[in-house]
This record gives sequence, structure tokens and C-alpha cells, in this order.
Amino acid sequence: PSKGTILGKSSLGSCVPVRSFALMDYIEKALEKLSEWVDRVLEALFGPEPQGEHDLIPIPVEEPRR
Repeated sequence: PSKGTILGKSSLGSCVPVRSFALMDYIEKALEKLSEWVDRVLEALFGPEPQGEHDLIPIPVEEPRR
């Protein structure tokens, strides 16, 4: 890095110049939008994703004393 460059931590844990954060944020947002768009296209082509059965959650019940 140059003498006046400020370093920060990226989401991947490596040090990067702060100026790179704007580009990384832009790329991350673009990938999120692309992922949403792909999901919508796949849903339009193949229908909604099937919902599996919900997992049952055991609820403790006190048994009456005899």
C-alpha cells in the first residue's frame, strides 16, 4: 500500500485499501441482485420451490403424579 492508504478489514478477513470497500460493496450488492433475479427466473420456469414438511418441535409435558 502507498504511504497515505488506510487499510481496513474485508468480509473475507484480509486487509484491503479502504477505497476498495466501495467497489467490493458494489460487487456484493450486484451479486445479491443477480441471485434474486436468477431465483425469479427459475421460479417462473419451474414453479415455486416445493416446501418440505416442517420439523416437529418436541414440547415437554408434565405427567400427572399418581
